[in-house]
Amino acid sequence: MKILFIGDYSNLHSTLARELRRRGNTVTVLSDRCGCMDIDSDIYLQRGNYPGAGVTYLYRLFSLLPRLSGYDVVQLINPHFFSLRPG
Repeated sequence: MKILFIGDYSNLHSTLARELRRRGNTVTVLSDRCGCMDIDSDIYLQRGNYPGAGVTYLYRLFSLLPRLSGYDVVQLINPHFFSLRPG
């Protein structure tokens, strides 16, 4: 089974992904590494804090979309994971 986890808080998705991989599943974790915790992820996506960071973030997000298709299961841990805000 091909599984995509979007977002990771307190290492939940990384730990679950490790076990699911051990059981023969293909698992991808997309996260911002949960700030200072530096959680392991397969795809790293974080919004910067500088002028134009929103445009850069959206460009990176849209460029990732082809890699995020074709999964059997997708779990979004929190819709606020995506830093979509003005500025």
